[in-house]
Amino acid sequence: KKTRERTQINKIRNEKGEGTTDTTEMQRIKRDYYMQVYANKMDDIEEKDKFLEKYHLPGLNQDEIEKMNGQITSTEIETVMKKLPTNKNPGPDGFTGEFCQTFREERIPLLLKLFQKIAEEGILPNSFYEATITLIPKSDMSDF
Repeated sequence: KKTRERTQINKIRNEKGEGTTDTTEMQRIKRDYYMQVYANKMDDIEEKDKFLEKYHLPGLNQDEIEKMNGQITSTEIETVMKKLPTNKNPGPDGFTGEFCQTFREERIPLLLKLFQKIAEEGILPNSFYEATITLIPKSDMSDF
């Protein structure tokens, strides 16, 4: 019980700075906050380009562009799967790096087919837009 008290967020401030312990209200506050944080605010390509120009990011040469635009190969998928860390928590799909490496031979053809379909249709599955955000409470919440 003490561990849960230390790791559970029991109170949160709303937009007005008022604290609440109501779980429904806390969920709404967190949802609204992260929807705002991750909202796509730059729809204009020129505006995005102007924003990115400030940072002098490295560009790609023609060979790199062609490689990036080429078909994903099973060798590339296998290379990435071999590099997955085995001692980490599972990703959004629920699979650990160790699981992916163990069942690599079974998963590679499925992933290759998925990536080919994405390239062909130009549409990512909805699950590719999902993420899990884990809130970690501060160790000292006494000033709340």
